[in-house]
Amino acid sequence: MLKYTLFTFSALFFTSTVANADWQYTKWGMTVDEVMRSSKLRAKTPTKVNIAANGHILHLLSAPYKANSFKFTAEFWFNKNNKRLNMVKLVLINLSQCNEITSNMRDIYGIPYYQNKTDYSIVTKWHDEINKNSILMSEYGNATCSIQYSSRNTPTKSGL
Repeated sequence: MLKYTLFTFSALFFTSTVANADWQYTKWGMTVDEVMRSSKLRAKTPTKVNIAANGHILHLLSAPYKANSFKFTAEFWFNKNNKRLNMVKLVLINLSQCNEITSNMRDIYGIPYYQNKTDYSIVTKWHDEINKNSILMSEYGNATCSIQYSSRNTPTKSGL
C-alpha cells in the first residue's frame, strides 16, 4: 500500500512537471525575462553562465525547486542565438535520493528507449509521448544526478 501511495504521488509530481509539452511554469521558447516573471522572480542569473558542450545552448537562469521530498536546482537553458528556452535541467541536491528518482521515472515512463551504463555513470532516456518531451536522466556516481526536460523535436516527413 505504501509503495502504491508513493507511486501515485510521484506520478502526479513527475507528470505535472511536463504538462502541455513545457516544464512547470515555463513554456518552450520563452525569453529570459518571461521565465524570470513566470518563476515569480525566483529564477536568478547563475554566478557563472555555462555553455553546453555543443555550444548551442546557454544556462542563463537558475531557481530552487522542490517536489515531494526532492530538492533540486532548476537550471534554465536557452538557445544561444535567439535566447529562447530550450531545456530545463533539474539537478538533485541530495544525491542519496537518486535511486528513488530513477525508480519513479521508470514507474511513470516505463522502459527507457536508451540506457548506457559504465563504471562511472548511467545515462537513461525516455520519450514522453503524451506531452511531447524528451527526458534524459544522468547519474555520475556520487558527483551528480539530474533530469533534463526538452521539447521533443518531431522529424519532418519531407525526407532528403
